[in-house]
Amino acid sequence: MERKTIKNTAPASACLAIAGLIFAGLALDASFSSQAAAQVLQPHEALYEVELAESRGSNALSDASGLIGFEWQASCEAYSTSQRFYTRFVTTEGLSTTSDIVFSATEQMDGSSFSFDMADSVNGHVVEHRVGEASEGQLSFTLPDPQSGDLPPGTIFPTQQSARLIASALAGQRYLETRIFDGGAEDEVYDTVARIDPVEGIYLPHPESSGSTSLMSLQSWHITMSYYDIGAEATTPNYEISYRLFSNGIVDELRMDYGDYVFFARMMQLDLLDQPSC
Repeated sequence: MERKTIKNTAPASACLAIAGLIFAGLALDASFSSQAAAQVLQPHEALYEVELAESRGSNALSDASGLIGFEWQASCEAYSTSQRFYTRFVTTEGLSTTSDIVFSATEQMDGSSFSFDMADSVNGHVVEHRVGEASEGQLSFTLPDPQSGDLPPGTIFPTQQSARLIASALAGQRYLETRIFDGGAEDEVYDTVARIDPVEGIYLPHPESSGSTSLMSLQSWHITMSYYDIGAEATTPNYEISYRLFSNGIVDELRMDYGDYVFFARMMQLDLLDQPSC
């Protein structure tokens, strides 16, 4: 699987999957509303340090490192996120490449629309810039070229997926299947399968991390999210992301598997932001 540029979903789907929620006193079913989530999601900023965990196959790397900066906010009408994923790769032939992906998105609380802006730069040059919106079963782009099309039936957006994921976890379910569009890859919609495993033992933040000790008393789960082409019968996913998800929607210990190499990211800084007054 050739992936010399890291797909932006490490975020939308790893970092936007960051936006989970706690459902204390609320109905724990998979149709939990996005509006109710606004009352319990924790707005925050987080910084993650990325390192190469494994390398294998024909496109193996000898080294890689980077940073993920993430911000998640909520207003009374919508959720917004911004993130930056900067990585430096070194191939086994000694070729060094930098990837800098900047992503922002806004999702209406009722799930009616999702707008996004993604710019991908390699070695300082923008190689891709996408701006678009998904709404009422339609997907439209203003960049790079004006175009539109239909979303497959059943498609949801990142915060809706997070709501269903945490509801399933608190209800004791071990698997959740969803169909998601997150703006991370052109017009691609994926069928996803999430495995939800309770985490045993106390959370130990990185010894140099700032602010993450506030997570130590929270309930958490280990999530493994696999992404497949729609309707595919393949047993091997296109790619896979796993992470520790806390009950306030913050994540740590991200593992991003792109086939030929695997990245691991640990939280180095966490700042909790104010909740909206609605």
